[in-house]
Amino acid sequence: MAAVLTGHGAFIKYAKESTWGTAVSTTISNRINSVSIQKVQERNPKANLSVPASGVLGGLYDGFLRVEGSIELPVMYQGLGLLFEMALGDLATTGSGAPYTHAFTPDISLPSATLEVQRGSGINNQMERFTGIKISTLAISCEAGGEMTAAIDFIGKTSLARTTNITSSFGSGVSVLHFHAATLDFGGANYNVRSFTFTVNNNLERRDLLGSKQTAEPAIGDVRTITIEATLDIEDDALYTAFLAGTQSNTVLNFTSGTDQIQFDLTNALITDHGDPVNAFGRVERTVTFTGLADSSNVGGKITLVNGDATGIGN
Repeated sequence: MAAVLTGHGAFIKYAKESTWGTAVSTTISNRINSVSIQKVQERNPKANLSVPASGVLGGLYDGFLRVEGSIELPVMYQGLGLLFEMALGDLATTGSGAPYTHAFTPDISLPSATLEVQRGSGINNQMERFTGIKISTLAISCEAGGEMTAAIDFIGKTSLARTTNITSSFGSGVSVLHFHAATLDFGGANYNVRSFTFTVNNNLERRDLLGSKQTAEPAIGDVRTITIEATLDIEDDALYTAFLAGTQSNTVLNFTSGTDQIQFDLTNALITDHGDPVNAFGRVERTVTFTGLADSSNVGGKITLVNGDATGIGN
């Protein structure tokens, strides 16, 4: 039987670019659950009416060359800092020794990366190198009984032809698990959570210009939003009352393992959606969306990591 590609052994390896779209040597390896990022050449039908007598399409031309897609990966307390910086924009590290505290906050200027995708094993030449990679959306989720994962949507410039397989160099970060969670804090009260998703939506857009099939450096096309969607058992009506009243409060959810921590914050958060249908005999759940708001002294939302990495964006 001929050799076939298998997903066994797939991973990503990447590093921050100094100049958008200019490749750099990759240094950070991350495990992945799935990957769909790829380069796609659009082929468009020619619009003229002078087709052959058969009426069948007579020609195509090359449209845009698109580099887009997503990756899902397990969240670790260490090793994903560069992805968080790419999603939010700014990193500030404090501490004179381990553990260090790394605060990732919004900045309108988003870093880019060179990203190598090792697509599995079984056949040769299954590493694809992408350049000019920026994060459009980051969604971090965890549910009771589960492992925290991140789903990331990318937009990039281009990629090279698939070539020689590479090897990983994973760091020492450990997984963030469901039982590491504390309660969610809002309005001075604490709530037990069944599941949550922290989402950074940068509303990143391609910039398609005459003269190239590739995008120019992608730009933010609308306001950025940072939200937490949480599912909770109904224990009282405080959140429903806050939803109707337009009550604002900081919102915090923390996960801790030993000296490692990851914390999700929203500032001046409003509850922008609240649903609590009663449709069964058992307990009743509610799904609540908190949206962080920014002003001159509040960032809207942030991720804070506490770990042993002095840089915050190391392996």
